[in-house]
Order: sequence, then C-alpha cells, then structure tokens
Amino acid sequence: MKFKIYSLRFTYIIFLATLIYYTFVNDNHLVASIAGILFFFNGFWLLSVEKDFEKYNPKYNKSISCTFWRFLLFPWFIIM
Repeated sequence: MKFKIYSLRFTYIIFLATLIYYTFVNDNHLVASIAGILFFFNGFWLLSVEKDFEKYNPKYNKSISCTFWRFLLFPWFIIM
C-alpha cells in the first residue's frame, strides 16, 4: 500500500511540474495536453488511494503529511 501511494505521489508531482513547465514556460501545447490528461487520471487515482490509506491508517488524517498532500491535490480539484 505504501509503495503504491508513494509512486502515485511521485508521478503526480512529475506530471504537475511538466504541465506547469510546458504550459507557461515552454509553450508546447501538445506535451502540456498529454501531461494534463495524465495529471487528471493520476490525481483521480491518487485521491482514491489517499482515502483508502486513511481507512488503513486512522492516524494519517491528523498528520502533517495528510495536510501537505491535501494542499498538493488542490490544483487537481481546480481542474475538476
């Protein structure tokens, strides 16, 4: 379970950074659109795994890590 959540978090950050870079800095819309689609699906999967992880570990909801990842999931909620 932890490997799944850490790998999803890593790919989420990579796709978010790629999306920001190719949208605002490099202005390459093809790569930005692919990164956006992958960011969308990865965020959906990460959100469901985060909820499962809360059920698995009840102390996780009160940790700083949970607050930090809720903050990082905020751009995904904006897109939704």
